[in-house]
Amino acid sequence: MVVYGVAALVLAALVLAGSRLLPRVAAGPASATASIAVLPLANVSGDPRDAALADGLTEELIGVLAKIDRLRVVARTSAYVFNKSNLDARQIADSLHVANILEGGVQRVGQRIRVQVRLVDGHDGSTRWAETYDREVKDIFLVQSDIATAVARELDLRLGGRTIAALRRAPTQNIAAYDLYLRGSDPTLNRSDSGLRLSVDYFRKAIALDSTYAGAYAGLARTYLILLLSQNAASSAHEVYALAEEAALKAVALDDSLADGHATVGLLRMLRYDFADAEKELERSRALDPGQYRTYRTLITLSYWKERPADALAEANRMVDIDPLSPSAHVELARAECTNGVYAEGLARLKRLGAVRPRLLRIPSYAAICHSLKGDWPAAVAALHSYQENRDDYRGRGWLGYALARSGQRQEALAVLTDVTAHWQGSKQGAFEVAIVYAGLGNRDQAFDWLNRSVDDLSLSENIMLPLFDDLRADPRFVRLRSRLRF
Repeated sequence: MVVYGVAALVLAALVLAGSRLLPRVAAGPASATASIAVLPLANVSGDPRDAALADGLTEELIGVLAKIDRLRVVARTSAYVFNKSNLDARQIADSLHVANILEGGVQRVGQRIRVQVRLVDGHDGSTRWAETYDREVKDIFLVQSDIATAVARELDLRLGGRTIAALRRAPTQNIAAYDLYLRGSDPTLNRSDSGLRLSVDYFRKAIALDSTYAGAYAGLARTYLILLLSQNAASSAHEVYALAEEAALKAVALDDSLADGHATVGLLRMLRYDFADAEKELERSRALDPGQYRTYRTLITLSYWKERPADALAEANRMVDIDPLSPSAHVELARAECTNGVYAEGLARLKRLGAVRPRLLRIPSYAAICHSLKGDWPAAVAALHSYQENRDDYRGRGWLGYALARSGQRQEALAVLTDVTAHWQGSKQGAFEVAIVYAGLGNRDQAFDWLNRSVDDLSLSENIMLPLFDDLRADPRFVRLRSRLRF
């Protein structure tokens, strides 16, 4: 069994218990005429080694169904909350705000595979359609296409010729490479450096078996990106970036219809401050797959870079709509509410999310940003002191120094400055954390020196565009800094 987010599971339990932990957002884009959640397919064979196949087929079905126009498909993070759940389809459909549930099981025997699926009406729990596919393993992609086509027909959704072609396109002809891809895509590997290295190894082996497998290159690029953003990679940020970029560009060169590939290229472009190209790639990803939730996370960040907080709020609401039980989606919505001046709602949402375990590390820094925008520096400091629980994570330590300085606690801010500077000297990463402490202390010369270093080490954050730093952005030196960013 692959666990997709204990935090999301707790969140779902609280919602279903009637506490309404988080308020419901608008249910779906106006263009959608039907909605569906694909629940994790059960591994009927009983062999733990086949769990990756069952999970992989589930995720692939989510991706295939997302290609169908006017169908809203819930992201896997929320759907996997109900893995092996005892709840009935109506309760699950209500929690995920969908009208239909697709569920079933997978059994693998030698080179044959049996997939049993049924489409359930979320309103009354009745079966709308059911089928059993008994095929050879090599026909797994045809099974996915047949299921998607049957679902579209049952939901009265028309499929154009291009959509049918997209549904029937096999990502690889090498089943062994596909199996390695599924193993590398296991999200539990993202939780540790050793797991990420194992994921890289799986993707590389898949590519060795099929050098034209675009999905494997996209998975490799995603894994390198996680290493890059964690700031814990053994190599420099530029070296890891180059590896991620090489794999992502190879993925879209092999398959221009791969939404995941374009989403990854878009994030890479944004990390290099190439905002125009980033937006182009992200919109391409969204057009190919409106359910690609990673696209929305990057679009939210891009909106802050472009000083469009209203756009960030709109994108955050869309992200929650696609992934309604994702704490990550809700925390982004909370930040967007705060940056749009809706402080009470944003802070209340963050407070409720704070009850979910394991807690997202972004919650303290987002709460601090909200309090800071209100000018409540003591509350910002109080929110950030929870970072003491995670002294090895230096992302956000700079905010603590900034808030301490702005609240008049200069000596405490200087202690944080010593801490984050020592970390940068050892890793040559995270210059932005140092810069904002100097900004809080009122030392603009050092602040701009470190801001320029943050451009070089790829740590400059979109938060520099917040009103908190209006004094820096009014300085002529910010014009020169901005010229280094490709607006």
